[in-house]
Amino acid sequence: MPVFMSQMSADARGFLYGVTFDGTDANAPLLKIVRFLPANGELIEIARRRWKEPAPFTATLTFAVSGGKRIVIGNPEIGFVIQVKSESGELWQEIRKDSSLVRIRPAEIAKMRSLGPIPAIYPKYYEPYYRVFAAEGGIILAEIHDKVVADGMALLSVFDESGRYAGDAAIKRSLDYCWANGNLYSIEDDAEGLPCLSVSAVRWRLPSRPLEEENRRSQQSAGMTTRKKQPT
Repeated sequence: MPVFMSQMSADARGFLYGVTFDGTDANAPLLKIVRFLPANGELIEIARRRWKEPAPFTATLTFAVSGGKRIVIGNPEIGFVIQVKSESGELWQEIRKDSSLVRIRPAEIAKMRSLGPIPAIYPKYYEPYYRVFAAEGGIILAEIHDKVVADGMALLSVFDESGRYAGDAAIKRSLDYCWANGNLYSIEDDAEGLPCLSVSAVRWRLPSRPLEEENRRSQQSAGMTTRKKQPT
């Protein structure tokens, strides 16, 4: 079984997906997104990028499984490009979005330094997006830094199943998100500061027409509303 470095997901048929490290070529080590079937040991490469030392404010190879057969691939290093591939690695769709360079905010640099030493040289700008997610109905989301949001909030660019940009939605920041069964599952701190699972009902209201180019920057919400569910 491969050793998954980060992110692991499974689909309904028992396939496992994850990010692995391939150091076969010591001069050009790789990060790979792979599909693994435990029943027979089959291993298929879905995507790859050259491995780099982790650094502050940089994103890595990221993915999400959408609808069981669509693998959403995010590699922010090459710009705001999101690829949708088949379970065997065939490229089905490529989503592109214009994005502006956003300088890393001094408050975030200070916060990073408070947690420990950081390299003397680090990026001046955020990458176009941080990670990708998949929601029901073929919806794809990417966490972005394009706009300033309130502390504790995250901003997501939303794309419909066809890859059309539908706007941005602000939600409470979480270590991870999962959209399933009409709900948003996230991790939040409770009153005592301990992480706990939060479940909210989700309703989408995506525009029926493409957004006008001049209105894209001012579009504040893609129409995702959430309602916290009470524990049963």
